[in-house]
Amino acid sequence: MTATVAWRRGARTLGVAALVLFAACDRWGGATIEVSAGERLQVMRGWEALIGGMPECNLRAWDLARDRILELSANELGLNRVRLPLRSGTEAHRDPFVPYMRGETTFEDWKRTWTRAENDDADPFHADSAGFQWGFLDYTVETVVVPLREKLRARGESLWVNLDYVGGRTPMHADNPEEYAELVLAAFVHLRDRFGLVPNSMEIINEPNQRDTWSPEQVARALLAARSRLAAAGFTPQFIVPSTTTVEASLEYLDAMVRLPGVREAIGEVSYHGYGGGAPPVLRLAQRAQELGYPTAMLEKMGADEHDLYRDLTVGQISAWQQFAMVHCVQPDSGDGGGIYVRTIQADTLHPVTVLSTKSRRLRHYFRYIALGAQRVKATSSNDRVEATAFVNPDDRAVVVANVDRARTLRVRGLPAGRYGIRYTTDREDNIEGRDTVLSAGATLETRMPGVGVITIFGKR
Repeated sequence: MTATVAWRRGARTLGVAALVLFAACDRWGGATIEVSAGERLQVMRGWEALIGGMPECNLRAWDLARDRILELSANELGLNRVRLPLRSGTEAHRDPFVPYMRGETTFEDWKRTWTRAENDDADPFHADSAGFQWGFLDYTVETVVVPLREKLRARGESLWVNLDYVGGRTPMHADNPEEYAELVLAAFVHLRDRFGLVPNSMEIINEPNQRDTWSPEQVARALLAARSRLAAAGFTPQFIVPSTTTVEASLEYLDAMVRLPGVREAIGEVSYHGYGGGAPPVLRLAQRAQELGYPTAMLEKMGADEHDLYRDLTVGQISAWQQFAMVHCVQPDSGDGGGIYVRTIQADTLHPVTVLSTKSRRLRHYFRYIALGAQRVKATSSNDRVEATAFVNPDDRAVVVANVDRARTLRVRGLPAGRYGIRYTTDREDNIEGRDTVLSAGATLETRMPGVGVITIFGKR
């Protein structure tokens, strides 16, 4: 063996040893995140919150806390999509919300009317204006949706409004799709004429599989009727189905629905709630939706955390995501957020305390930096205990978010040249700002995550 050959073999051995050592170091002390911006994945359609729970608050405390709640929601947490409930009981001959707000009836009296629909008249193609009561919808839009939209506009962003039918069984709408479509059209016209607001999407029904509320065929026929009626009036929202309680049920509903003629072309987004199953059914639904050409969305899981979000982004390929409600004053923060993004403490109704709930402080590292219209790109981590995702915002700035299991050094490769900010939250520190880094083309960004938590690396102007 010549000296040259021996050197080459020795170098190869040392090179392999170095790679093994490097991988071991990543395993126990650090991680390398590779961003492949050329491999484009799903486009984001928003970080969603249910709008509800405000009337259950002490109204004096709610009025005092409202602006702080909206400020936290828009500018601190980064919510940019709302689920606006359209209750079937909106179709009725009197408005039970008004006497409740006046203190003339109890909360339970009002709640019993939420899905107690009364037909406006016998003709589903004629809407009698006296047969629709908009008190709760108007209150919700006036006190939350419009001011939230304005706060987002102030920083150059927009609000996605998802109108969601909530009806329980309601045979009048479940069994007669034209009656359902009449209510939906009346709501779109009312929102446009009163607020200049046209929903971006229409969620056909919330959790149709709960207690066999609606069959897949009923959901499909309601979808077709609403789409036809709205299109004739000039409205073209995205239609979201089936929003069942579990991902397994969503797959069953989807397959049953697309058998009906016209349904496949009408669907705009396939949604599920995350109360059942795990990664395997999420993957199956994502693959089926991809075959049919639909984006996916996880639109409710109370108490979901950053690890659930990572799974839904990477396995489920979701374009929209919701934990649960923006604010609900009567539910305490159980330590995990309880499904509420913003916690309001009303022990002293003249001095309510409003803060982000526990899990929101970590979800913020996704929501606040990944804008509506951002596109996820491929990101891989050398350490499976570091869950990394990457995005390109509409302004072409890159964002990398990582869920980290312990204190680690992170190296990020593949970022475009520019200035990058860093924010992180751990068990001991909240929303800490790191030192900005200026990267040249091809350079690696290195930073230290001091503990278990979530870190965001984001491009700056």
